[in-house]
Amino acid sequence: MGNRNNTGTTSATEFLERLAGILKPERLDDDPALLESYAVDQSFVRKHRPALIVYPETGVDVREIVRAANATATPLISSCELSARIP
Repeated sequence: MGNRNNTGTTSATEFLERLAGILKPERLDDDPALLESYAVDQSFVRKHRPALIVYPETGVDVREIVRAANATATPLISSCELSARIP
């Protein structure tokens, strides 16, 4: 599974570097206000603010994002409900 540091996790930087090789820059968003809006939905799950929002354009993008997350032990949470916000 990816290179792990001595805390058992991989670097978020490595995941971001991999994403930069997969997606166009405008398909990644870390705007604080936008991240906050993605922290809640209509479910009963407690609020959790994401670190980054990605907007894949193709199935290949999705596959490569999942592979990068797996390689770096980065959790992914999909949000279909909010997909209408795609830029």
